[in-house]
Formats: sequence, C-alpha cells, structure tokens
Amino acid sequence: NAFPMLTDGKWRGHWAQSYWRQVWPSVDDVRDVERHVADGRGPWRVFGCGHYSVSLPEPGAWDYRANLTAPANRLAYESAGTFPSGVYRKD
Repeated sequence: NAFPMLTDGKWRGHWAQSYWRQVWPSVDDVRDVERHVADGRGPWRVFGCGHYSVSLPEPGAWDYRANLTAPANRLAYESAGTFPSGVYRKD
C-alpha cells in the first residue's frame, strides 16, 4: 500500500481501486502471480494516489480499458526488466 488512493474521503490501497475492476490475485503466492501475469489477466497489483496509479508487473498485452470502471489513460509503460509497469491517470 505504498501509494494509497484517496477516494470518497477514504484512503484506499490495491484492494479497492476507484477505477479498476478487481482483476489481480488476492494472494501473494509467487506461483499464482506468475500464472496470472503470464496468462495476460492483468497486473499483480495496482497502487494509487489521488487520480494516479501504478501497476506492476503488468502484462504487455493486457487491455486495461476492458477493466476500467471510470475513464483513465495510460501515461507511461515500461517493459524492460523483471517488472513491467504502467502509470495511469483517471480522467
């Protein structure tokens, strides 16, 4: 919960993002995380602060728009290294 997200007056972590459906694993077992990401089902975690969020690791082919509950745009994506990640801003 390094990047809490303020939504409706409450601080929220990765379990209750304001503009994504719950698509990431609810456990931290590395085998589940690897399968989830390898299957392209989405990142392992999404952390937010205000209107911004960071996802990691994020599958390159993940369609983030299909999982949105509110309009948002990807500002940046980095695929080099072990943990590909994306930075997003809610519109």
